[in-house]
Amino acid sequence: MEVVGIILDLLLIVLLCYGIFFKSYFTEKGKNLATKEDISDITTKIENIKLLNSKELEEFKVTIINKIELSKAIIESKTSVYKELVQLKSLLLMRSNNLGDEKEQIPAIFELIDRVLLKINSDASFSEEIKNKSIALQIERNSFMGQIEILRNRGATRYSISLDSLLSIIDSLQVEVLK
Repeated sequence: MEVVGIILDLLLIVLLCYGIFFKSYFTEKGKNLATKEDISDITTKIENIKLLNSKELEEFKVTIINKIELSKAIIESKTSVYKELVQLKSLLLMRSNNLGDEKEQIPAIFELIDRVLLKINSDASFSEEIKNKSIALQIERNSFMGQIEILRNRGATRYSISLDSLLSIIDSLQVEVLK
């Protein structure tokens, strides 16, 4: 019986050692499993954040590209109008100094004024200030044309008309277009 008691004691000690070992083993396995699950959750969250950031970045890129394209279009439009204002101013200065052929310059002046007015009034990107100055240019154009008609009806072949107000409006338009 003593042998049985010793065997049972030994068996109990062995089971106790195995129990301690397995408890430690399963505790470590449980920790590893929990760590794997935590890593999986963290990885999923990181991937979701990356995806969200990627989408937001793409939306931001599209917004910036659209703003750049709009800015380019505005600059091109303003540049075109400014060039025509420079040509118009040059013609008006030539005309006010009696340089060049008046019969060619007068129609060219009206054509340039009409092109400038058309560009300004057909482009929503121009400021209200520019649009108001274009109205002043239209009024002055009509006045200039009226003066020419009056002189033509009186039989004049050359016109001595002050172009100062037209030049002043063009100067102010040039300043506004450059803003």
